[in-house]
Parts: sequence; structure tokens; C-alpha cells
Amino acid sequence: MSDFYAGIFVIDLSDGMVLSVSDASHPGEMKMAGGMSKEGESPEQTVYRECTEELRTQILDCTLAYVERVQNRTGGNHFRYFFLADRVSGALEKGAVWQVEEKDISGRVKEKLIAKWVPILEFADKLFYKQYNAFGAVLSMLACRDVGFCQKYSTLLKRFPEPEDLGLGQK
Repeated sequence: MSDFYAGIFVIDLSDGMVLSVSDASHPGEMKMAGGMSKEGESPEQTVYRECTEELRTQILDCTLAYVERVQNRTGGNHFRYFFLADRVSGALEKGAVWQVEEKDISGRVKEKLIAKWVPILEFADKLFYKQYNAFGAVLSMLACRDVGFCQKYSTLLKRFPEPEDLGLGQK
């Protein structure tokens, strides 16, 4: 498996907070931690690495929530895998902000990222549009696991419905 994107939603259900990432070049948008695979990585290995790099958080366990095939810049196709973190370790403290610069091979800064916990409703309002379907899949997964979540966030579940095809049979 090569050249795919993998991302992960880290959500604390006890207080409805999401560990979000924003890019300094798009300060009004929020997204989950994630990125492109490196040679030989599985989707899970990619999200574990990306979460450590971008959030300074170790994923102990996660569940695949959504897979989509998209056309890349060169006209070919690649997959995007989206996960929900089930257990984490060393998560960024609430109220703290983590900033990281990602550099290319030559050492030039290609991304300046800011990670912080935000309320799930704020995250939804500022969510990067390409992650809407994945967020809908994750919200539906959480609603199936916890009736209280379903009741508390019913407006979010309507706003971000579960995609008709979760793509979980795609590889």
C-alpha cells in the first residue's frame, strides 16, 4: 500500500472536546491530525506517526470509521482512511497549545500547525470541508456506542449525516 492519506479524530466524550489541528495558513479551519503515508506504512501506522508528530499524543487503539477514494493532483486515485481514537496516552493538556513546523527534505517550512482542544461544536463549525463525510461517519459511530452522545449532539448528527457508503470494503 502506498500514497494514501490517513487521519484520526481524537474526541474526549467526558467533556465533548476534540483535539484539533489548524494550519497557520488557514487559521479559520480546523481538522483532525493526519497526513500522507511514508513508504511501507499501513494506514494505522500513518495515523500513529501523524498523531505523535502533530498532537504529541500516542494512539493506543483506534477504529477505522471511513474510507474514500479520491482523485489526486496528477489525475490518479488514492485512498483516504479516517479513524476514531479509542484510547490515547500523553494527550495535550486541556488549555494548552502545541505548535509544530513540518519541513520538507531541504529544510524549508512547508506547514505550521497548531494543536489544541476545542469544543466539538466549535470544531464542527470550523471543520475543513474535505473531512465532512469522515466526521459524519465518526459521529454516527459514537452515537451507536453511547445513547447519551446521540441525545446530547442530535443537531450535529443531523448536520453531518453518516455517508451512505462508508467504504470500509475498499483497500
